[in-house]
Amino acid sequence: MSLKAKSNIVRVKDVNWGTYPNPSEPRDRVHTKTLITQDRCGSKDLTMGILDMPPGDVHILHHHEGVSQAYYVVAGKARITIGKETVNAEPGLAIHIPAGMKHRIDDIKEKLFVVWVANVPDFVNKYEKITKWDE
Repeated sequence: MSLKAKSNIVRVKDVNWGTYPNPSEPRDRVHTKTLITQDRCGSKDLTMGILDMPPGDVHILHHHEGVSQAYYVVAGKARITIGKETVNAEPGLAIHIPAGMKHRIDDIKEKLFVVWVANVPDFVNKYEKITKWDE
């Protein structure tokens, strides 16, 4: 029996949007398309996706144990906090978030569109196990 090979190529239009609400914070509704995953393309070392947030939404302060991330802002304007550093995010900004570092996105002034990468192959399926919400 042969297994069907997984494609290394993913088209954004072929992936559905997902929303990951945080029950303790109704405004924390992250709209994301997870593109590169272990299940989808056999990635053994990272997960990659896109994030879409309208004005007024918030991605509350949280951190991921053992998982580092990178953000690249494609469009929009917002405030992003990483640790004790806060930056006004605009297109062209790249951010590294070390494992365990608290971070948040808020004060979204224009619809925000971000490409994100995590250094684990199955970030979304293990999300609840590796995300700690800091309330």
